[in-house]
Formats: sequence, structure tokens, C-alpha cells
Amino acid sequence: MASESLQGGAAVLLVLRRFEAAFLFGVLGAAAWFVNVRASLIRKHDLVKVGGRNYRPRREVEKEEAAAEEEEE
Repeated sequence: MASESLQGGAAVLLVLRRFEAAFLFGVLGAAAWFVNVRASLIRKHDLVKVGGRNYRPRREVEKEEAAAEEEEE
């Protein structure tokens, strides 16, 4: 995974005493891990984005959209 290689690079930079670069690589690795976990949770639970920052199960969203269409008719 990308995050593991970034963290491995951080370890090498620590050994070389490049602390600023090691910190940057570590932060990038943590961010990559977080984005990976977030994306896998969204896929696993079949979530869709509703609104600015909200995710809900696709079934619920489709059910509400179908009910709203029936009410309009």
C-alpha cells in the first residue's frame, strides 16, 4: 500500500537524521491510510453522498427518492 511505503520512507529518513522530511512522509502516510480506510468503509456499506458532508445507505436514499416521485404524481 502507498501508506506503508511512505511510512517506510519516513523510517529511512529518521535514520539519516532528516527529521523534517521524515515528519512530512509520516504525515502523508497517515493521510493516505485515513483516505483508504474511509473509501473502503464507503464501499463496504454502499453509501452515497447526501449533502455537503453526509453519507447515507443507498437503499434509504433510493427509497426516499421513489416515495418523493410517487407523491409528485
